Amino acid sequence: ETFGSLEKFNKYLKLLLLLEPVGHEGDMQRHMENSRGTKWGFEPVEEFLRGSVRVLCLEAEAGAGKSVVTTALTHHVKEKHDDMLVAVHFLKHDDKRRLDPLNIIKKLSHQLALSDSTFNDHVFNNDVAALLNIKDVDKAFDTFLKAPMKACTKLVLFVVDALDEADPLEQQGDMSGVFPLAAGNQALQLLRKFSKELKVRVVVSTRPDAVCGRVRKLLKNMFGGVTVVRPEELRSAMEGGDRTGMLLYQKIVEGCHLPMNLDLRSPTLAHVRAAYEEAFKNIGLSLDTIALVETLL
Repeated sequence: ETFGSLEKFNKYLKLLLLLEPVGHEGDMQRHMENSRGTKWGFEPVEEFLRGSVRVLCLEAEAGAGKSVVTTALTHHVKEKHDDMLVAVHFLKHDDKRRLDPLNIIKKLSHQLALSDSTFNDHVFNNDVAALLNIKDVDKAFDTFLKAPMKACTKLVLFVVDALDEADPLEQQGDMSGVFPLAAGNQALQLLRKFSKELKVRVVVSTRPDAVCGRVRKLLKNMFGGVTVVRPEELRSAMEGGDRTGMLLYQKIVEGCHLPMNLDLRSPTLAHVRAAYEEAFKNIGLSLDTIALVETLL
């Protein structure tokens, strides 16, 4: 019943076996739950989609709610734009599978193939045995994304969350004045390929210090321009009033039932650290607190 027909079910299984996509559905579900009570104002995104600039950079410090915004943004575009194909990928610094360019390509291709029959048919025009043996990133990009996109009439939007998490560990944190490794951030290198495809629009979320603080400049050079927004610019209202800053603070205080001010309008990193310290002081008192802190870490 979920797939509607045996043919659609078979197509789903074939894609699953061929592309072996890395799952992120749990992330999206959690982020949607975290956005309950939020009223979104996605006019800056709509302006971006109508305009000529091809990359939108959602930029903010850690804990500001970027992943929640990219999840809601992805759902918004899928609902409002049936003239556009949408695929999303969530990067995680401690999950090598999600950082692997080959896996990123396959995950994005899998989503597009499920949503568009022309894209799907073009992927399977190739010999399946040959597809299974593709290990080269350039070949994979051409086969699983570039060629099928050319066969489609629709524009394609790729959403890449947490670009900063693809930085090598030795390149993360405050690295101002340090020149980034040439091929350090492989997800960024993959975006360079997207920049050459005129039907592609890209949304990335990132900390401003990504790629040794050069992330905005590099995106601008790749795509010929970049539109930058902050998470709070896309929230028209939240329960309890507008909030900016480190939204992670509210999640910790509320979820761990901490005796701290829940109504801060612009919590900072210092507030988040204080909330964590308070949570760890009380960690022996509640199994729910332990579970939440482990999830947030």
